[in-house]
Amino acid sequence: MISITHINKRMIKSLLLMMLFLAQAVGSSAQVKLYMEDFTMYNGEYKTVSLILENDVEVTALQAALTLPAGLVYSSGSVQKTDRVKGRGAEVQASNSTGKLMIVETGGTIAPGEGAVITFRLRRNSNLTDGDYTIKLSDIIISDAEANQLNKDEESSVKVKAIGIEDCSFGAPEEIWLAVNQEYQVDVTLTNVGVNDLAAFQGKLALPEGLEIVPGEDGKFVYSYRTPVPLEFKFQESDGYTSFVLSSISNENIIDTQGVIFSFKVKATEALAETSEIKLFELRVANTAGTSAECDDVTINVTNKSAAVKTVFEDYKAEQIAAVEALAKEGDSEASQKIISDAKAAIEALAFDAEKSLDDNKAAVDDIVAPVAKALEEQRAADAIVPGDVNGDGEVDLSDAIMVTYYSLHEAPSNFNEAAADMNGDGEIDLSDAIIIIYISLGAK
Repeated sequence: MISITHINKRMIKSLLLMMLFLAQAVGSSAQVKLYMEDFTMYNGEYKTVSLILENDVEVTALQAALTLPAGLVYSSGSVQKTDRVKGRGAEVQASNSTGKLMIVETGGTIAPGEGAVITFRLRRNSNLTDGDYTIKLSDIIISDAEANQLNKDEESSVKVKAIGIEDCSFGAPEEIWLAVNQEYQVDVTLTNVGVNDLAAFQGKLALPEGLEIVPGEDGKFVYSYRTPVPLEFKFQESDGYTSFVLSSISNENIIDTQGVIFSFKVKATEALAETSEIKLFELRVANTAGTSAECDDVTINVTNKSAAVKTVFEDYKAEQIAAVEALAKEGDSEASQKIISDAKAAIEALAFDAEKSLDDNKAAVDDIVAPVAKALEEQRAADAIVPGDVNGDGEVDLSDAIMVTYYSLHEAPSNFNEAAADMNGDGEIDLSDAIIIIYISLGAK
């Protein structure tokens, strides 16, 4: 065994002897456990991990043995005690030949709580190939000041994912909005953290009807700094999609491990549906050794802003037509009904003006709707007028004729019912109107 950190050898040896006794002790009902959280490792990465103690009672001593998979190596001297155990004795022993790591803590007490007691570093070397692995924690013994073993489980495991080429992934905006004739640059990202030797990728690009690629100086695809010369795009048009490959004869590495890898510009036409999708599919990456892996498809939701706004406008028209219809009342005259029908027809005839904003298009509808209520009110008031009933008593008689005669010779007050008094419709109140009212009062048609 290799001594990594030595605080008090005599104390540690005594503790280990005590632990052999504690292993036989009856388990406590206390909730106490020692564990590590799952993690990922990139090729060549150093990672700091934590040994976590969860305890609802005071703890005096603990130990655990970690069995590491081949290729995951403990970094000598990397143990750091956290605030939970600082100031107390601790020792970590490791065997690079067996892959086992022994961690012991003693001296003082660890207060109830949950959190790391120590941290240490692990390194992934080339012996740990891509895939899923397990670190085994065994011989876990946690005791209190009375030498009672507090933990029930003496074993646990930690899942380790060794990131590799199959974990590379492409990405793009989840959604884009376009107006007709508008151009938009779609940035495609590639994340290959932990894979530093990527040299090529390929895939297919499918655009919906009404969306077309706008070629740039370098062709359909815009290069990023991550794809230096001699890396080069090659593509082929097929029915409904574009196949593309990025590679070089000299196996030039793609720069960096995340960020935009290429871009392409699209332009919307009138044929673009309100909602559609751009798809990147059959994506694969390859490294300089010739190893390749498939990547997940990428879908970009596309919204035709012009069509969407037009739909909003049409919905607004429908709402306003319904509002105008709601102004109708039972018994309305033909004139009142015509006011409503004319307004509805005018709204329906309005076409969306793409050169104006949505608010301006809505305002055109509002200009039609706004005067309808007042026009109906005036028409209904006119419909309620009985010709000749100037004084409003419900009858046409000589008193109405006398009133008209009087006010034809004098200035009429503001509340005088001129509409009922103007019997011949010439716009003036005079004796001819009074004579007509007399005839009506006498029963003449």
